[in-house]
Amino acid sequence: MAQDVTTVQFHPDQYNDFDNLAQAFFKNADNNPNQIAYDQGIALDDLSIPREYKATTRAETKERVLKIADYLMESGVTKGDSVMIIAASRPEWSETEMAVFTCGGAVINAYVRDTAEVIGFKLDDTQSKVVIVENQEQLDKLALLKEQGCSVPAIEDREAHDVVIDFDKIIAIEDVDVPE
Repeated sequence: MAQDVTTVQFHPDQYNDFDNLAQAFFKNADNNPNQIAYDQGIALDDLSIPREYKATTRAETKERVLKIADYLMESGVTKGDSVMIIAASRPEWSETEMAVFTCGGAVINAYVRDTAEVIGFKLDDTQSKVVIVENQEQLDKLALLKEQGCSVPAIEDREAHDVVIDFDKIIAIEDVDVPE
């Protein structure tokens, strides 16, 4: 698939024009609305067939980021709050990260390969208010943490303690079955 690809280059002196990454993202989207932000492969059941790709423009990406940011703010995320994202590298992860920055929040990354215990450590350290999960597997890790908890080992500046998992909301990127 051949596409017209253009790049936007910023010169070092332009970096001072932005207060934060979200501001740079929105300025770029406004200045280049029809530019392709990314191509996303469409999953197919038959792996012998080449995948098709869907192009998403900067304007479309901006609209998605703003919708996610609105939802996060409606969920209580405010400036300075930590939001954990447990997802693989995918466009939804990037859009969600930019939405958190738009709210003035801090993104706490957890990897899909992280164990429930590692996620528990990160939740304990960051006091994340909202957790965004990619899929059922990641939601199940949070359910396990809520049910069993975990213990944080002692390090130089903290004593060992049991983790109390407490967050305001879980948001799933894909369809999941929510445990009762």
